[in-house]
Amino acid sequence: MKYIKKAKYSKPYTARDALGIALQKEIDSYKFYNQLLKDKKNFSLVSTLRKLRDSEKAHIRGIRRMLDNEKCNAEIQIRRIMKYETKEKYSKPKGAEEALNLALVREKSAFDFYSHFCKQLIGNTESLPLLVVLRKLSCVEKSHIQVIEQMLKNL
Repeated sequence: MKYIKKAKYSKPYTARDALGIALQKEIDSYKFYNQLLKDKKNFSLVSTLRKLRDSEKAHIRGIRRMLDNEKCNAEIQIRRIMKYETKEKYSKPKGAEEALNLALVREKSAFDFYSHFCKQLIGNTESLPLLVVLRKLSCVEKSHIQVIEQMLKNL
């Protein structure tokens, strides 16, 4: 299995656009962890990968709810053009360390995206509910990073 993704975003102009990007990132992450689960047999790694995958599924549901909920202010105009670039590559890992390093890159990419997205909304009072949710997602991604880094230390 090979996974290569390189995307450069020079948009969005509305929060809905950014949520669409976030939704796609979470769907891709869910698929990524699902594929890793098919490739790995180490129980401790499988347990962590399942938790990460399930967390991504919860993110997908949350983002979809935001997109469906008119009160989330998904139509907020983003005053500045949001410039964001991501480069992700995946090929079947040869071991637990390589799998965790791939997961770490993915989680850092998501954390960076949410942090960047939040910065674009700061100062826009109508974006407060959306900003709160995005900050929570950012914190969850950061906790994923910490879990993966701890597992790498314990290998």
